[in-house]
Amino acid sequence: MRIGGLKTDLENTHQNLLTVRSPYEGVITSMDQRTVGSFVQQGQVLCQLAAKDAKPRARMTLNEAGLPKLAIAQRVRYFFEAFPYQRYGAVTGKLDWISPSAITTTDGAHFVALGSLDRYEISPRTGEVLPLRVGMRGQANIIVGGRTLIEYAFEPIRQLRESMKQ
Repeated sequence: MRIGGLKTDLENTHQNLLTVRSPYEGVITSMDQRTVGSFVQQGQVLCQLAAKDAKPRARMTLNEAGLPKLAIAQRVRYFFEAFPYQRYGAVTGKLDWISPSAITTTDGAHFVALGSLDRYEISPRTGEVLPLRVGMRGQANIIVGGRTLIEYAFEPIRQLRESMKQ
């Protein structure tokens, strides 16, 4: 009798589950944390997907203070947490888009930017080729200008002179 009750409970549980299928083959890049029995509102985002054959793109958060120095098509160097720079180096790319308005988080206001990569794999000095995958985390350094070594050396003097003008 106990087994029959468990079978009934199992059938009822299966009836309460809903399968959501993706419109394309891909990888889940982020997922909203849900508990069993929680409700979902119409239009609520449950997860974000990346198409299986999609080229990885970099999604960056930018501080507001650095925005005046940025422009579309500036060069970017990407460093990935999974691949230490000392061994694997960096991947280059370019800045493709900057959001027109800021998003507010607990860390303050930030702008979102998207960047493309020049290649979709990384190679350590051994010559092995390793693929970059959607969802990998890291850091992006946007190249905002080129200064000579002498300009860096004289930067403190320039700042002192400008502060004396005020």
